Amino acid sequence: IATGDALQARLQTAATMPKNELGPVLSALKQDIDAATMSYGLKGQLRVHHDALTKEYMAEKKQMASQLANVAIAVVVKQIQALGDAKVAVLQVDVGGDSKMLKSVMAAAQKTAPAMAICLAATSDDGKGSLMCSAPDSGNGALKANEWLNASLAAAGGKGGGKADSAQGQVPDVSLLGAVLTAAKDFADSKL
Repeated sequence: IATGDALQARLQTAATMPKNELGPVLSALKQDIDAATMSYGLKGQLRVHHDALTKEYMAEKKQMASQLANVAIAVVVKQIQALGDAKVAVLQVDVGGDSKMLKSVMAAAQKTAPAMAICLAATSDDGKGSLMCSAPDSGNGALKANEWLNASLAAAGGKGGGKADSAQGQVPDVSLLGAVLTAAKDFADSKL
């Protein structure tokens, strides 16, 4: 009963926390609830309460991700527009390492400048980076996205893949992202 009471108190404390800070707390609580020895009924009640908090957290996380994506899209579109008639854009974006968000930002960038070669880089909390390259003319021109990506990632020992029009990969050490972006710009400039 003492374990159940302690877990109930932790759930009540979690319910008062800002929703965007609940991730690690909910994860630890789930493990502790699952591992605890208590009556089936009490464990069931704790799981229901935990599930409700998790649902609230996920809704908040989704909303924050959407806002972050919209901001990143606006920033990248503005940066691309500022480049004018440039043939290449190599940009770093803040999407928290979310590859789906990076794809959304790339789609907006391509729509803004369909004739431009675009390379987007993002960092994640785990110390890695992501790179996404898009070649103009559906990859039928001199610049192939997969070749561009591989030449860029070689500067950091990264790996990736894709097709002539679009490719993506990972930079194993975010401290090397600057070298990757320089290699990306140099390679694209040499081809266009």
